[in-house]
Amino acid sequence: MKNKTIYILLLLLLILSSSCNKSKLYNPDDLLFNLYVDVNLRPEAKYILILENPESIPQKIELSGSFYQEILRGEDIISGAVNLHFILLNETTDGELSIKSFYDVPFGKTIRITDNNLKQTETTNSTVNLSFSNIPDFDIVSRTAKSQIQAFTLSTFETPATTADLGGETFEAIELFYACFQNGDNASYKIERIPTETNYTIDFTTLNSNMIKYTFDKNINLAEIKHASIQAWDNTILYGKPVEIFNLDNFSVFSSSTFNIFTPTFERYLSHYVQNFQYEKDNQTFTNWYYSPTLNEDINLLDADLKITTLYGQFPIIESVNTEYSIAEISFETTGFKWMIRSPKTDNIYLPEIPTELFDDISGANNLLEIFMRLDEGKVKLIDYYPYTNYDEALGLYFGSDVNKLESGTYYRTQEQLFSIK
Repeated sequence: MKNKTIYILLLLLLILSSSCNKSKLYNPDDLLFNLYVDVNLRPEAKYILILENPESIPQKIELSGSFYQEILRGEDIISGAVNLHFILLNETTDGELSIKSFYDVPFGKTIRITDNNLKQTETTNSTVNLSFSNIPDFDIVSRTAKSQIQAFTLSTFETPATTADLGGETFEAIELFYACFQNGDNASYKIERIPTETNYTIDFTTLNSNMIKYTFDKNINLAEIKHASIQAWDNTILYGKPVEIFNLDNFSVFSSSTFNIFTPTFERYLSHYVQNFQYEKDNQTFTNWYYSPTLNEDINLLDADLKITTLYGQFPIIESVNTEYSIAEISFETTGFKWMIRSPKTDNIYLPEIPTELFDDISGANNLLEIFMRLDEGKVKLIDYYPYTNYDEALGLYFGSDVNKLESGTYYRTQEQLFSIK
């Protein structure tokens, strides 16, 4: 009898201890995240945030108007991380559904939801009819067309955007026109701000030859380059409007196994560069993106051993070495539906529970699985991001709390692949 009493007491102590430990581990007053909202939706639109994970009861927050709220764990959110699903319905057209999901979000983040997160506005200047005089001889020319953010690198001065059927040589007023003429291993350039006039002629009689030449291989580790572009900025932070000074997809214009890019020196408006290169190998695309005062000739491709297995009616099995990257992105898109997923790894993603009432306005769908079954393909992109060392640090970019991190010295590498669902 004595032994039985001792056993019962020990059992009660164990239950109490477990209860106390659970209460301590999952404190209802834990701060999940700080939420700032300032959005104006059209009357037909709905914007909600779903909080969930496999151990918890999904929670719903309406995102509209203007408010600040500390989101606490409460009694229903278990575990040390949550999945956040930002769901936007009918924002631009009826029946359109857009989801942005973030898996395994650690506690304590700050999230800012504003109209700028939902849509972007563009301003358009008056256009000027351009003509040119004294165009020099060249092998290859890189020149802006229509506006300073669009350039073409070709063996002819006319570009696909300046043909007669597309309006000819027109350009945005008060923007910068740039042209770089390559002759073998030498190059010279001209940059000029276009005035607000009906017609304007750019004279290439005088060119600046103070340039730095960079040479790149067309193939790296059996991967073949498919795109290279350079955007020039006038400050150390990606702010304002760049001037594109190089943009090439057809590398046959360079006859050797390498290609050259020239950048101006001591040019106020062209002091920092976004370098964007894309390579392809084995149905995968590899991107290297740098922001720096100089170009980077040492290109290292991300290799996270990405493998994708698709099973009809199920979320694909995505295998990767997640120590090689900080963010995994999986995206799906079809008519009226977009779903962008971000996660620290690729093996923790599943179809979340979405409130059924959100599907009332979507024809022929009662839940997310039914929409998923309509898809034909998806895309996986793995991102190695510097200066962020992990997913936790990089989330600030997407939550609107870390926009100033896009500064000189930032770079990222990606490995991505399309996959068929059906």
